[in-house]
Amino acid sequence: DDISRGADPAVSVQKAMQMLPKEESKESVPFTPYDPNARIEINTLSHKTVLAQFSTSCFTGNKKDKRLTAQMESNNHITEAKRVSGRKYVMAGKRLDAVRAAIQRVRQTWETQTAPWLDGGFRIVSAKRIVDLKTAFETGKREVETAVDSLIDERDEIVRHDRQVLNGAFNAADYPSASALRGMFQVTLEFHPVATDFRTEGIDASVQDEITRATLNATDRRVKEAKADLLARLTEKLAHLTGKLAPAKAGEKTRLHDCTLSNVFNTCAEVTAANFDEDSAIADLVAKVENTIKGIDLDAVRDSEVARNDAKLTAQAALAEVESAMAGFTL
Repeated sequence: DDISRGADPAVSVQKAMQMLPKEESKESVPFTPYDPNARIEINTLSHKTVLAQFSTSCFTGNKKDKRLTAQMESNNHITEAKRVSGRKYVMAGKRLDAVRAAIQRVRQTWETQTAPWLDGGFRIVSAKRIVDLKTAFETGKREVETAVDSLIDERDEIVRHDRQVLNGAFNAADYPSASALRGMFQVTLEFHPVATDFRTEGIDASVQDEITRATLNATDRRVKEAKADLLARLTEKLAHLTGKLAPAKAGEKTRLHDCTLSNVFNTCAEVTAANFDEDSAIADLVAKVENTIKGIDLDAVRDSEVARNDAKLTAQAALAEVESAMAGFTL
Protein backbone atom coordinates (compact mmCIF):
# COMPACT_ATOMS: atom_id res chain seq x y z
CA ASP A 1 0.00 0.00 0.00
CA ASP A 2 3.01 2.29 -0.32
CA ILE A 3 2.65 2.89 -4.05
CA SER A 4 -0.22 4.74 -5.69
CA ARG A 5 -0.67 3.75 -9.32
CA GLY A 6 -2.48 5.28 -12.27
CA ALA A 7 -3.72 3.62 -15.44
CA ASP A 8 -1.39 1.48 -17.55
CA PRO A 9 -0.03 3.03 -20.80
CA ALA A 10 -1.38 1.71 -24.09
CA VAL A 11 0.21 3.09 -27.22
CA SER A 12 3.19 5.27 -28.07
CA VAL A 13 2.90 8.83 -29.29
CA GLN A 14 4.19 7.85 -32.70
CA LYS A 15 1.65 5.08 -33.08
CA ALA A 16 -1.16 7.31 -31.91
CA MET A 17 -0.27 9.96 -34.46
CA GLN A 18 -0.21 7.32 -37.17
CA MET A 19 -3.67 6.24 -36.10
CA LEU A 20 -5.14 9.70 -36.57
CA PRO A 21 -7.54 9.69 -39.53
CA LYS A 22 -6.55 11.66 -42.60
CA GLU A 23 -8.43 14.83 -43.44
CA GLU A 24 -11.61 14.24 -45.42
CA SER A 25 -11.55 15.17 -49.07
CA LYS A 26 -13.83 17.92 -50.28
CA GLU A 27 -15.91 15.31 -52.13
CA SER A 28 -16.66 13.29 -48.97
CA VAL A 29 -20.18 13.37 -47.57
CA PRO A 30 -20.30 14.99 -44.11
CA PHE A 31 -21.66 12.89 -41.27
CA THR A 32 -24.99 14.00 -39.80
CA PRO A 33 -25.13 13.57 -36.01
CA TYR A 34 -28.26 12.18 -34.41
CA ASP A 35 -28.66 15.31 -32.31
CA PRO A 36 -29.28 18.20 -34.72
CA ASN A 37 -28.58 20.68 -31.90
CA ALA A 38 -25.08 19.37 -31.14
CA ARG A 39 -22.45 22.14 -31.08
CA ILE A 40 -20.02 19.96 -32.99
CA GLU A 41 -20.49 17.21 -35.55
CA ILE A 42 -19.42 14.24 -33.49
CA ASN A 43 -17.26 12.55 -36.11
CA THR A 44 -15.05 15.62 -36.47
CA LEU A 45 -13.59 14.80 -33.06
CA SER A 46 -11.70 11.87 -34.55
CA HIS A 47 -10.08 14.27 -37.02
CA LYS A 48 -9.37 17.19 -34.71
CA THR A 49 -8.61 15.64 -31.36
CA VAL A 50 -6.86 12.83 -29.49
CA LEU A 51 -7.03 11.51 -25.94
CA ALA A 52 -4.04 12.13 -23.70
CA GLN A 53 -3.78 9.49 -20.96
CA PHE A 54 -1.64 10.32 -17.95
CA SER A 55 -0.56 7.71 -15.42
CA THR A 56 1.77 7.74 -12.47
CA SER A 57 3.17 5.60 -9.69
CA CYS A 58 4.70 7.08 -6.57
CA PHE A 59 6.27 5.59 -3.47
CA THR A 60 4.45 7.32 -0.62
CA GLY A 61 6.37 5.93 2.34
CA ASN A 62 3.05 5.22 4.06
CA LYS A 63 3.44 1.88 5.84
CA LYS A 64 1.09 -0.14 8.00
CA ASP A 65 2.89 -1.47 11.06
CA LYS A 66 1.47 -4.61 12.69
CA ARG A 67 3.38 -4.03 15.90
CA LEU A 68 2.10 -0.47 16.24
CA THR A 69 -1.41 -1.73 15.55
CA ALA A 70 -1.10 -4.37 18.26
CA GLN A 71 0.16 -1.78 20.73
CA MET A 72 -2.78 0.51 19.96
CA GLU A 73 -5.22 -2.35 20.44
CA SER A 74 -3.61 -3.37 23.72
CA ASN A 75 -3.18 0.12 25.17
CA ASN A 76 -6.76 1.06 24.36
CA HIS A 77 -8.29 -2.30 25.31
CA ILE A 78 -9.78 -2.77 21.84
CA THR A 79 -11.42 -6.19 21.69
CA GLU A 80 -12.31 -6.41 18.00
CA ALA A 81 -9.76 -6.70 15.19
CA LYS A 82 -9.36 -4.18 12.34
CA ARG A 83 -10.80 -1.29 14.32
CA VAL A 84 -7.53 0.64 14.45
CA SER A 85 -4.41 0.72 12.31
CA GLY A 86 -0.92 1.78 13.23
CA ARG A 87 0.87 3.56 10.40
CA LYS A 88 4.21 5.25 9.90
CA TYR A 89 5.90 7.26 7.18
CA VAL A 90 9.33 6.12 6.07
CA MET A 91 11.85 8.17 4.10
CA ALA A 92 9.84 11.27 4.94
CA GLY A 93 11.57 14.57 4.28
CA LYS A 94 12.47 17.16 1.70
CA ARG A 95 13.80 14.70 -0.91
CA LEU A 96 10.64 12.63 -1.06
CA ASP A 97 8.56 15.81 -0.94
CA ALA A 98 10.53 17.16 -3.91
CA VAL A 99 9.71 14.07 -5.98
CA ARG A 100 6.01 14.32 -5.12
CA ALA A 101 6.00 18.01 -6.02
CA ALA A 102 7.67 17.32 -9.38
CA ILE A 103 5.09 14.62 -10.17
CA GLN A 104 2.28 17.00 -9.23
CA ARG A 105 3.66 19.65 -11.59
CA VAL A 106 3.63 17.16 -14.46
CA ARG A 107 0.03 16.27 -13.63
CA GLN A 108 -0.92 19.94 -13.59
CA THR A 109 0.71 20.44 -16.99
CA TRP A 110 -1.41 17.63 -18.41
CA GLU A 111 -4.59 18.92 -16.77
CA THR A 112 -4.22 22.56 -17.80
CA GLN A 113 -3.55 21.78 -21.47
CA THR A 114 -6.42 19.31 -21.80
CA ALA A 115 -10.11 18.95 -20.95
CA PRO A 116 -11.82 16.08 -19.07
CA TRP A 117 -13.12 13.14 -21.08
CA LEU A 118 -13.06 9.69 -19.45
CA ASP A 119 -12.10 8.19 -16.12
CA GLY A 120 -8.78 6.39 -15.98
CA GLY A 121 -6.62 9.39 -16.80
CA PHE A 122 -8.08 10.17 -20.25
CA ARG A 123 -8.42 13.83 -21.24
CA ILE A 124 -9.10 15.34 -24.66
CA VAL A 125 -6.72 17.65 -26.50
CA SER A 126 -6.48 19.19 -29.94
CA ALA A 127 -4.35 17.11 -32.30
CA LYS A 128 -2.47 20.32 -33.08
CA ARG A 129 -1.35 20.48 -29.45
CA ILE A 130 0.21 17.02 -29.24
CA VAL A 131 3.75 18.26 -29.77
CA ASP A 132 3.38 21.12 -27.25
CA LEU A 133 1.90 18.82 -24.62
CA LYS A 134 4.49 16.11 -25.21
CA THR A 135 7.34 18.64 -24.99
CA ALA A 136 6.02 20.08 -21.73
CA PHE A 137 5.51 16.57 -20.36
CA GLU A 138 9.05 15.49 -21.23
CA THR A 139 10.43 18.57 -19.49
CA GLY A 140 8.45 17.73 -16.37
CA LYS A 141 9.45 14.09 -16.54
CA ARG A 142 13.12 15.05 -16.52
CA GLU A 143 12.49 17.13 -13.39
CA VAL A 144 10.93 14.07 -11.74
CA GLU A 145 13.93 11.93 -12.69
CA THR A 146 16.32 14.53 -11.29
CA ALA A 147 14.40 14.64 -8.01
CA VAL A 148 14.43 10.83 -7.84
CA ASP A 149 18.20 10.82 -8.42
CA SER A 150 18.65 13.17 -5.44
CA LEU A 151 16.45 10.94 -3.28
CA ILE A 152 18.44 7.85 -4.23
CA ASP A 153 21.75 9.63 -3.61
CA GLU A 154 20.68 10.32 -0.04
CA ARG A 155 18.82 7.05 0.50
CA ASP A 156 21.31 5.56 2.98
CA GLU A 157 21.51 8.78 4.98
CA ILE A 158 17.70 8.96 5.13
CA VAL A 159 17.52 5.37 6.37
CA ARG A 160 20.04 6.13 9.13
CA HIS A 161 18.00 9.16 10.18
CA ASP A 162 14.79 7.12 10.27
CA ARG A 163 16.48 4.49 12.43
CA GLN A 164 17.15 7.20 15.00
CA VAL A 165 13.76 8.93 14.98
CA LEU A 166 11.50 5.89 14.58
CA ASN A 167 13.37 3.87 17.18
CA GLY A 168 11.28 0.77 17.95
CA ALA A 169 9.06 1.36 14.94
CA PHE A 170 12.01 1.18 12.55
CA ASN A 171 12.09 -1.83 10.23
CA ALA A 172 14.83 -2.10 7.61
CA ALA A 173 12.52 -4.19 5.42
CA ASP A 174 10.34 -1.11 4.85
CA TYR A 175 13.06 0.55 2.77
CA PRO A 176 13.40 -0.30 -0.94
CA SER A 177 16.87 -0.68 -2.37
CA ALA A 178 18.21 2.12 -4.54
CA SER A 179 17.54 0.16 -7.74
CA ALA A 180 14.00 -0.78 -6.65
CA LEU A 181 13.27 2.77 -5.52
CA ARG A 182 13.88 4.20 -8.97
CA GLY A 183 11.17 2.03 -10.47
CA MET A 184 8.64 3.19 -7.90
CA PHE A 185 8.40 6.67 -9.39
CA GLN A 186 6.97 6.77 -12.90
CA VAL A 187 5.05 9.26 -15.03
CA THR A 188 3.76 8.34 -18.48
CA LEU A 189 1.74 10.10 -21.16
CA GLU A 190 0.12 8.12 -23.96
CA PHE A 191 -2.04 9.32 -26.85
CA HIS A 192 -5.09 7.49 -28.20
CA PRO A 193 -7.51 8.19 -31.04
CA VAL A 194 -11.00 9.34 -30.08
CA ALA A 195 -13.59 6.63 -30.74
CA THR A 196 -16.82 8.21 -31.99
CA ASP A 197 -18.35 5.32 -33.93
CA PHE A 198 -19.52 1.79 -33.21
CA ARG A 199 -19.50 -0.59 -36.15
CA THR A 200 -18.98 -4.32 -36.06
CA GLU A 201 -20.13 -7.41 -37.87
CA GLY A 202 -22.48 -10.00 -36.41
CA ILE A 203 -24.79 -7.60 -34.57
CA ASP A 204 -28.41 -7.06 -35.49
CA ALA A 205 -28.93 -3.72 -37.25
CA SER A 206 -31.43 -2.46 -34.70
CA VAL A 207 -29.10 -3.29 -31.81
CA GLN A 208 -26.17 -1.65 -33.55
CA ASP A 209 -28.26 1.45 -34.24
CA GLU A 210 -29.26 1.63 -30.58
CA ILE A 211 -25.64 1.32 -29.44
CA THR A 212 -24.55 3.91 -32.01
CA ARG A 213 -27.13 6.38 -30.76
CA ALA A 214 -26.04 5.80 -27.16
CA THR A 215 -22.41 6.28 -28.16
CA LEU A 216 -23.15 9.55 -29.92
CA ASN A 217 -25.24 10.82 -27.02
CA ALA A 218 -22.45 9.97 -24.58
CA THR A 219 -19.90 11.69 -26.79
CA ASP A 220 -22.02 14.79 -27.07
CA ARG A 221 -22.43 14.84 -23.28
CA ARG A 222 -18.66 14.57 -22.79
CA VAL A 223 -18.07 17.41 -25.24
CA LYS A 224 -20.40 19.68 -23.27
CA GLU A 225 -18.87 18.66 -19.95
CA ALA A 226 -15.37 19.30 -21.28
CA LYS A 227 -16.31 22.76 -22.51
CA ALA A 228 -18.08 23.57 -19.27
CA ASP A 229 -14.84 22.65 -17.48
CA LEU A 230 -12.89 25.14 -19.62
CA LEU A 231 -15.32 27.94 -18.84
CA ALA A 232 -15.36 27.03 -15.15
CA ARG A 233 -11.64 27.82 -15.05
CA LEU A 234 -12.38 31.34 -16.22
CA THR A 235 -15.31 31.67 -13.82
CA GLU A 236 -13.11 30.76 -10.86
CA LYS A 237 -10.43 33.36 -11.66
CA LEU A 238 -12.91 36.11 -12.53
CA ALA A 239 -14.93 35.45 -9.36
CA HIS A 240 -11.72 35.71 -7.32
CA LEU A 241 -10.80 38.98 -9.04
CA THR A 242 -14.29 40.37 -8.43
CA GLY A 243 -14.12 39.48 -4.76
CA LYS A 244 -10.73 41.15 -4.35
CA LEU A 245 -12.11 44.33 -5.95
CA ALA A 246 -14.93 44.61 -3.44
CA PRO A 247 -14.66 47.62 -1.09
CA ALA A 248 -12.82 46.89 2.13
CA LYS A 249 -14.87 46.64 5.30
CA ALA A 250 -14.43 49.35 7.89
CA GLY A 251 -11.12 48.99 9.65
CA GLU A 252 -9.87 46.33 7.25
CA LYS A 253 -7.44 46.42 4.37
CA THR A 254 -7.67 44.17 1.32
CA ARG A 255 -4.43 43.11 -0.32
CA LEU A 256 -4.62 43.20 -4.10
CA HIS A 257 -1.71 41.40 -5.74
CA ASP A 258 -0.79 41.80 -9.39
CA CYS A 259 -1.23 38.04 -9.86
CA THR A 260 -4.94 38.36 -9.11
CA LEU A 261 -5.33 40.02 -12.51
CA SER A 262 -2.51 38.26 -14.35
CA ASN A 263 -3.99 34.89 -13.35
CA VAL A 264 -7.09 35.75 -15.37
CA PHE A 265 -5.00 36.44 -18.47
CA ASN A 266 -3.00 33.26 -17.87
CA THR A 267 -6.23 31.28 -17.64
CA CYS A 268 -7.44 32.84 -20.88
CA ALA A 269 -4.28 31.52 -22.57
CA GLU A 270 -4.78 28.14 -20.89
CA VAL A 271 -8.38 27.87 -22.12
CA THR A 272 -7.31 28.87 -25.63
CA ALA A 273 -4.73 26.07 -25.66
CA ALA A 274 -7.21 23.54 -24.25
CA ASN A 275 -10.00 24.50 -26.69
CA PHE A 276 -9.78 21.03 -28.19
CA ASP A 277 -12.17 21.42 -31.14
CA GLU A 278 -11.31 25.07 -31.81
CA ASP A 279 -14.82 26.17 -30.84
CA SER A 280 -15.18 29.72 -32.19
CA ALA A 281 -17.70 30.58 -29.45
CA ILE A 282 -15.13 29.82 -26.76
CA ALA A 283 -12.38 31.61 -28.69
CA ASP A 284 -14.58 34.71 -29.06
CA LEU A 285 -15.53 34.60 -25.40
CA VAL A 286 -11.91 34.43 -24.28
CA ALA A 287 -11.05 37.38 -26.53
CA LYS A 288 -13.96 39.35 -25.10
CA VAL A 289 -12.88 38.64 -21.52
CA GLU A 290 -9.33 39.74 -22.30
CA ASN A 291 -10.56 42.91 -23.97
CA THR A 292 -12.92 43.67 -21.09
CA ILE A 293 -10.42 43.37 -18.26
CA LYS A 294 -7.36 44.81 -20.00
CA GLY A 295 -8.45 48.29 -18.92
CA ILE A 296 -8.21 47.45 -15.21
CA ASP A 297 -5.36 49.42 -13.62
CA LEU A 298 -4.47 47.87 -10.28
CA ASP A 299 -2.32 50.84 -9.23
CA ALA A 300 -5.31 53.14 -9.71
CA VAL A 301 -7.54 50.66 -7.90
CA ARG A 302 -5.23 50.68 -4.87
CA ASP A 303 -5.33 54.48 -4.69
CA SER A 304 -8.98 55.18 -5.43
CA GLU A 305 -12.26 53.69 -4.28
CA VAL A 306 -13.89 55.07 -7.42
CA ALA A 307 -11.40 53.22 -9.60
CA ARG A 308 -11.88 50.12 -7.45
CA ASN A 309 -15.63 50.19 -7.97
CA ASP A 310 -15.27 50.74 -11.71
CA ALA A 311 -12.85 47.81 -11.90
CA LYS A 312 -15.24 45.63 -9.95
CA LEU A 313 -18.07 46.42 -12.36
CA THR A 314 -15.75 45.58 -15.25
CA ALA A 315 -14.79 42.23 -13.72
CA GLN A 316 -18.44 41.48 -12.94
CA ALA A 317 -19.35 42.14 -16.57
CA ALA A 318 -16.70 39.68 -17.76
CA LEU A 319 -17.85 37.12 -15.19
CA ALA A 320 -21.46 37.48 -16.32
CA GLU A 321 -20.42 36.82 -19.93
CA VAL A 322 -18.71 33.57 -18.98
CA GLU A 323 -21.54 32.40 -16.72
CA SER A 324 -24.02 33.06 -19.51
CA ALA A 325 -21.92 30.99 -21.91
CA MET A 326 -21.68 28.16 -19.37
CA ALA A 327 -25.47 27.87 -19.36
CA GLY A 328 -25.24 26.65 -22.95
CA PHE A 329 -23.28 23.61 -21.81
CA THR A 330 -25.51 22.73 -18.86
CA LEU A 331 -26.88 19.23 -19.29
